[in-house]
Formats: sequence, structure tokens, C-alpha cells
Amino acid sequence: MNSMLATLDPDPYGVNDAWVIGEGSDGWRWTRFAGNSLIVGASTQGYSDHDGCVRNARRNGYRGGTMGIADLLYGDGDHLGHNDRWEFYPSGVLLSQRYRWRRISRNGEIVGASTEGYYDRDECVRNARRHGYQGK
Repeated sequence: MNSMLATLDPDPYGVNDAWVIGEGSDGWRWTRFAGNSLIVGASTQGYSDHDGCVRNARRNGYRGGTMGIADLLYGDGDHLGHNDRWEFYPSGVLLSQRYRWRRISRNGEIVGASTEGYYDRDECVRNARRHGYQGK
């Protein structure tokens, strides 16, 4: 997708995205869908409980559901990723190279990552913004 098309996204920050949180064979996971039904985000691991999955989804922009005990204890604290580090990196080789992002918590755990590679770094950054990235 070229950057001209990307600017036409009516919801670049995903305010109207649909979220699905469900339990599978490897635990609880979340998936985020844009208005065009394409997947624009997904959990990077399965969680042993629903609350853990929802906390990770909130770290990536989910604002639905009910508040859990962690929300009450920590408010808008670090469990929402305010102190996370973001990495943008190329993957693949030459002609098939794509840009990806990953979000790393203070303890070094990857708590978010792009679900696809992007031809253009700016497009990759736009997807990261949908998940809470606030850098440049």
C-alpha cells in the first residue's frame, strides 16, 4: 500500500476497530479488526486467564469490557505500556524486505508486534500508532 492510499484511511488510530477476545487451545488471545475487516493487530502469545489477555489488549488500544482488578490497582500505570520501548526493523531480504514493529516492556518481554510486514516504514509506524506508539 503506498503512502497516498494510507492517508485515506478514515480511522487511522483505530477508534472504531472491532476486537475479538477468545479462548483457544493455547490460552486467551485477542485480535483487532479494522473497518474493512482486515486484521490490524493480534496478541503475540496466549494468556492463561481472560484478565491477562484484556490487560495486553488494553496496552494495544482496547478500551472495551469491564475494569479488572489490575485496572483498579494500577490505573493508567505501566501495565498499559507507558514505559514500553518500541523497535522498528526491516525483515526479509532485498526485494522481499518489509518493515515490522515490536513493543517491549521494561522487563524485556515482547508485548506487542506487527501482524504483517510493510513495504514503507511510514506505513509501519502508522500501524504502531494504532497500538499506542507516540514517537516520531
